[in-house]
Amino acid sequence: PLLLDLQAILQKPLLVKNSIVDGTVTGDIRIKGPPANPQLLGKIKMEKNSKLTFRDKIFEVANGTVTFEEDT
Repeated sequence: PLLLDLQAILQKPLLVKNSIVDGTVTGDIRIKGPPANPQLLGKIKMEKNSKLTFRDKIFEVANGTVTFEEDT
């Protein structure tokens, strides 16, 4: 079986543009486990002026952090 163990260190802002996020992020993320059910660990920070869409409303981000913790 194939198991993932990847780490992405986003030192420079990375552009993300999809139906939920339009902006840039930085952070440190680890992806591990089987490809069919990977687990995310680490932290992503959204840069100022990024936009987030929630329930058809667009929000401009002043600052934001998403933390991915290990399942217990």
